Amino acid sequence: MRAESEKNAGMKDARMDIICLIPVLFILAVVPLIVFLKAEALEGVKLQYWKGHNINPDFFNYYKALWFMGATLTAFILLLLRKALYGFKIRASVYYIPMSIYAGFVILSTILAEHKGVALGGFVDRHEGMYALLAYVIAMFITINLAHNERNLKYITGAAVFSALIIGVMGTLQYMGYDFFLTDFGKKLILPEKYHCAADSLTLTLGKNWTYATFYNPNYVGSYTAILLPVLLGLLIYFKKIRMKLLAAFVLLLIFLTLVGSTSRSGMAGSVFAAIMLIVMFRKPLIKKIKIVALVCLSFIILLVLFNSLSGGLAINKLKSYMRFSGEIEIIKGGTGWCLKDIKIKDNKLTIETLAESATLILNGDQIRFVDGNNRPLAVKKENNTVTFKDEKYSKYILTVPEDKKGYILINIGGIQFDIYIIDGKFLISGMKGKPSVIEHPEKWGFKDREGLISARAYIWSVTLPMLKNTLLIGHGPDTYAIYFPQNDCVGKLRAFGSTNIIIAKPHNMYLQIGVNTGVISLAAIIALFLIYFISSVKLYIKRDLKTFSEIMGVSILAAIAAYCVAGLFNDSIVSVASIFWILLGTGVGCNYIVVQNDEIAKSDSAMAG
Repeated sequence: MRAESEKNAGMKDARMDIICLIPVLFILAVVPLIVFLKAEALEGVKLQYWKGHNINPDFFNYYKALWFMGATLTAFILLLLRKALYGFKIRASVYYIPMSIYAGFVILSTILAEHKGVALGGFVDRHEGMYALLAYVIAMFITINLAHNERNLKYITGAAVFSALIIGVMGTLQYMGYDFFLTDFGKKLILPEKYHCAADSLTLTLGKNWTYATFYNPNYVGSYTAILLPVLLGLLIYFKKIRMKLLAAFVLLLIFLTLVGSTSRSGMAGSVFAAIMLIVMFRKPLIKKIKIVALVCLSFIILLVLFNSLSGGLAINKLKSYMRFSGEIEIIKGGTGWCLKDIKIKDNKLTIETLAESATLILNGDQIRFVDGNNRPLAVKKENNTVTFKDEKYSKYILTVPEDKKGYILINIGGIQFDIYIIDGKFLISGMKGKPSVIEHPEKWGFKDREGLISARAYIWSVTLPMLKNTLLIGHGPDTYAIYFPQNDCVGKLRAFGSTNIIIAKPHNMYLQIGVNTGVISLAAIIALFLIYFISSVKLYIKRDLKTFSEIMGVSILAAIAAYCVAGLFNDSIVSVASIFWILLGTGVGCNYIVVQNDEIAKSDSAMAG
């Protein structure tokens, strides 16, 4: 009777596990695949700081965020009901401390935010406001408690692999020039019925053979693939049956090709870091199975070569593109590729300073005169609507004054150009969204004359770092970064991007993003959370033979989390990828608890046997 009672109790627990896990599995298996148009009407600061028009067509993030938050809330309610009705035991965990601190400062930053609408629901095309950030923490809490046995671990990894298979197929086909979303069926699938009449005009691609999968931004494809590759490698190591190994290898190849097609060097950096970590952690089983490892690597190379042949050489060419750092090397060696130092505007005077010379435009009524750095007049040549200087030293300057645009001057210096407006007898520069603006000169830390490094991330970081001085305790509010970035730093933008009207909507660094939006203390809590997990995991697994599913997935998820954190140095957090990351982080913690618990049981059994 007792055995039967225990069996019934076990079956009941298994059923309750499945019920509570369903929303989590939905997030992993379905949410990453959601692509559907939300025509979001913009107003206020959202419209002011957005590059587009007052209606933003969001295919990739709005509904992902909505379904993620809804599924997380459902899972949380189910877990609480299970505890209240059936006495489910919530794990005591040190991880709750940094999680609670982070969540607390997310809430405080939102309460004290000037722009509460953005802080609550998130910015345009991102939707990573307070609700989403708290959902991350709740999702991690849920999986810490539900990932308490190998059966649940297999469900979680299976759901992640399912969406990875679909995304891998889509990404690989996009890479080869076949985009499902641009087929007649695909267009109707991602458009509300009232927009089906406009399906023929729909375009989503960033260029031929460019992989965006279901995320649109290739950088986010890089972060996603960096997470999934270690998990798939772990499954490849774990599986014993040939057909399961082949399935894992197939999905692994698709995800790798999706990474290559995205051209995301941040994703590649994270993946390389994860690969090194896996080699170190799996050194014992890899050495024992060196022949199998060599066979798998050879098969992988053969398949890659075959795909490269079928794709007309694209695969190898994409890989080569990762190795091209000539632009960065030139910037490091010689500084910025353009010699602009500063642009100064004071009422009717506009001074352009370069490394070699300076020129000043002085407005007198309807006339403009030009002087050099020593205040000597500069002789000009006028041809149609174009003004150039006779002095050879200023030969790269070209000023265009269109007849049909009064009070407007287009200035071109060495191929870099910007617009100047004359309004009420004063000069103004074309700033954010092309509007006449006063030039800002924000404080910058580091990267002087190296603003173009890492696709101009160096410029964004140099401006963002001093912004942290204002958010040491409380941030400006979740997802409000674009509002507080000095968007009219026209000189900095010219040096970095060659344009003044670009809008910097994100810092391209997950850690700076957290520090500005929710505060440096919240950032410290997140870093502490990651460090606790990394250190405890490495200590737990470094000397093990790694035989059980819990051990192998524990190491694989550790590498996946590390890959995402490395990619986060160059990419921002976004709901479509971060939702997967936080669930896997909770799962990784759950793996660790399972392994520790199994060790304690083994010790107890050994003591009893002795």
